[in-house]
Amino acid sequence: MRPALRTGRSRPRPADAFDRRLITPMILGSGTEPGLLLVHSGSAIWLPAAVGTMVGVPQGLIGLANQSALYRQADAARMGSAAGLLRTFTYMGAMAASAADAAFFAHGAHTPGLHHLALFMLAGAVLLLTATLLDRSLRNLTPRKA
Repeated sequence: MRPALRTGRSRPRPADAFDRRLITPMILGSGTEPGLLLVHSGSAIWLPAAVGTMVGVPQGLIGLANQSALYRQADAARMGSAAGLLRTFTYMGAMAASAADAAFFAHGAHTPGLHHLALFMLAGAVLLLTATLLDRSLRNLTPRKA
């Protein structure tokens, strides 16, 4: 068992031990799907650009957070295999996203396909955010000693 995070109290509250920086990009990323529902063939060019920015920034933050969490949690002896698994499942997620794109845009890129894809992404984002918030093991993480 790892020692408790030192905060001046004998035992940290869950809100103190849980890194809120990991939740912020997830919430921002989850908020982009409703933005995609607003996009249609008559939308101004700034709307899809704004939605793309809202997707890209959290994506970069999540990638950074996942890599930081890997280096913080993995044992030094297993760092290579842990990094390989992270990269493998990142690629599998990209393949699943490509399959979803192919399914929703089977007959060409059109607004109803975009809206259905946005609803599918929103459902997945809510599911993953809920699973992350309910994962009690994330509340007990402590910084790795150098």
